[in-house]
Amino acid sequence: MGLTFKNGGKASDYDATGKKKKKKKSHKKSKESSKHTQETSTASSSSGPGGQADMSQKRGTGSVFHSSTIVTGQDTRFLSELSQGDAFILKNPATNKDEMRVIRFITSDSSLAISSAFSFACSSSSSSFKYVKA
Repeated sequence: MGLTFKNGGKASDYDATGKKKKKKKSHKKSKESSKHTQETSTASSSSGPGGQADMSQKRGTGSVFHSSTIVTGQDTRFLSELSQGDAFILKNPATNKDEMRVIRFITSDSSLAISSAFSFACSSSSSSFKYVKA
């Protein structure tokens, strides 16, 4: 156990001449801190509030039909609601599970192309759709 001075300093904090020693900084710790700060700023710049990416599904306006990789809308607003790279989601009526495709391009408010065809047919009846912004 070392000596402690009235000012709270320890004898080990001083050299033989009575001058206070300079504390050495650990480069490893500062690099880790810098790396953490960089990762945090990268995450927050591409994320929503609180550093979390907004992955919530939104219901699209109107209804759609699809054939192969072309989706046709009725009363839809593809140009204002969607963007290239967004996820386009339809519920498979046979399995009652959502299927998701990536939007390749949008040609109008009522027509867009997706990355691959859905596994079910939807050319005779329209269905609602959901999407997730990229």
